[in-house]
Amino acid sequence: MGSEIVETPNIDSVAEAGFRFSLALNTASVCRASLRSILTGHYPSQYERRVASAARPNRGSRSEPLIREIETLPRLLAERGYVSFQGGKYWEGHYRDGGFSTGLAKGRMDASSNLDPLRQAAGGASLELGRDMMAPLFEFIDENQAQPFFVRFAPLLPHRPFDAETSYREPYVSRGHSENAMGYYANIARLDERVGELTAHLEEHGLLQRTLIV
Repeated sequence: MGSEIVETPNIDSVAEAGFRFSLALNTASVCRASLRSILTGHYPSQYERRVASAARPNRGSRSEPLIREIETLPRLLAERGYVSFQGGKYWEGHYRDGGFSTGLAKGRMDASSNLDPLRQAAGGASLELGRDMMAPLFEFIDENQAQPFFVRFAPLLPHRPFDAETSYREPYVSRGHSENAMGYYANIARLDERVGELTAHLEEHGLLQRTLIV
């Protein structure tokens, strides 16, 4: 938003239609801890204290992920009648572990995935949302448009791999940028297009004006 290098008309449009927060704190410099803060409202240090407490002997032989025992945004919203969708980067096992009613992450034991262990832990097939597909998200919206819903749209963008199509890279080829920079900028443009597709889908179904986009 507001970049002098990358044009992001769809993200700019979302910003112009709402509030822009020009001062912000990222809770951690790595992805999982930051994503977990958004999901739970915990600072990383708070979450780690919960982990340490849960690891004490009085916890017995329970081996399920700690995230199942912590309040999460989808669990709190479920108490108000919301259904929820998880898509994209996740890290917290199965989507149900985080309190989502449906989603794409199936945990480390997803037999249908041939991804390496690290990518499998980060979400497995869920990582394809926003990079190679949008259909599961649109299907969720179509099926649940008559009731309150919460969507966690966390595509692996502009994260590596820098494999955006040539059309996304072309605006930067003649500007003297490095290959890495062009790949990064192209992935930002790719993300912006996905945001545009999502807002267009909401508008097509008459949902945009009553949907809060953060």
